[in-house]
Amino acid sequence: MRVLHIGKYFPPAPGGMESYLGELVSALEKEGVTSYVLAHRWDSSEPAVTQISANVTVERVPTYGQICYVPVAPAFVFYLMRAIRKFKPHCIHIHMPNASGLWKILTSLSLPIVIHWHADTTFPPEKKLHNTLYAFYRPFENILLRKARSIIATSEKYAQYSQSLSAYQHKCHIIPLGINPNMLPTPSNTEIESLRKTYCNNDETLIISVGRFSYYKGFHNLVEAMKQVQNGRLVIVGDGEEFNNISQQIETYRLESKITLAGRLSIQELHTLFAAADIFCLPSIERTEAFGMVLLEAMHHSTPCISTDLKGSATGWVNEHMNSGLVVPPDNVSDLTNAINSLIHDTTLRAELGENANKRLLANFQISTTAKQIAELYKNSLLPPS
Repeated sequence: MRVLHIGKYFPPAPGGMESYLGELVSALEKEGVTSYVLAHRWDSSEPAVTQISANVTVERVPTYGQICYVPVAPAFVFYLMRAIRKFKPHCIHIHMPNASGLWKILTSLSLPIVIHWHADTTFPPEKKLHNTLYAFYRPFENILLRKARSIIATSEKYAQYSQSLSAYQHKCHIIPLGINPNMLPTPSNTEIESLRKTYCNNDETLIISVGRFSYYKGFHNLVEAMKQVQNGRLVIVGDGEEFNNISQQIETYRLESKITLAGRLSIQELHTLFAAADIFCLPSIERTEAFGMVLLEAMHHSTPCISTDLKGSATGWVNEHMNSGLVVPPDNVSDLTNAINSLIHDTTLRAELGENANKRLLANFQISTTAKQIAELYKNSLLPPS
């Protein structure tokens, strides 16, 4: 079976949606699926076409910056038409949100469409330009959803709460995201200890958080919480539009001795930090954080998690309260602070949650299981609609 994937970006571009797509096409190959990925070019140094394996090809379309997080790629439709003509896919798998996926409306409408609904497109009220542009974009998004043969939602909570998917519940299939633990770096004890010394003293608890510095990540609450955290050292990995604001907040509170902004790290460095950490924290405040792929990476290293219980998001399900970690209300600095301090002081609970986190990952969030379910969905999607 030949499947054309339309993605926003593809690894080594950073992001949970990107890393998942990279792992998914490799896992689908084992299910007899040949994949052709059409994505935007993240960096000018990336090759135009990459042959990942015998049955996985990636083509990157040139971009000219971004407007409201949307890559500007005027030639995308021509690349898409050429890929359809050359690759002759049996179906098209569109990973949303992704404005370039809308070009499918104008091309080869007879091809079955599978939409992977990673998240709704939502912005806070103060982002007026973003909301105005989405008001124009949404009718076309709705047309695409209507034409889709099947829709993959990553959790039951998200599918049920999403306004965009409300009219299409009969098409929705719940398939959680997953990772391949065997493909992740395994740092040595020497590397782990060396990195710990870089960020904290022996008697300090190492707390980490990872993600794009965006409004919905809640990093400002995590910085606020650190004012009342004793014997803990926080490292935040990533960059983005809120980086300078968070940096200024740290300076204002004079927390430079307790918080380090590490910027973007290599995959090896990032997973060494996951392994070195005592606690992983995902303090997101909006359901734009639809699933929390980064929680799975922390769980792989048996690192207990603290996440927020976002209405309509899977974060409070992926990380199960008092099993793989602690779950607190969103945008609540007091409860976030208490959760961090409780894990700092209770090392027995910390170890138990970390061990359970790894077991939960292996039982529920493996990419091999995801790939089997999606391959089966492809077959069903090729059948004429009933």
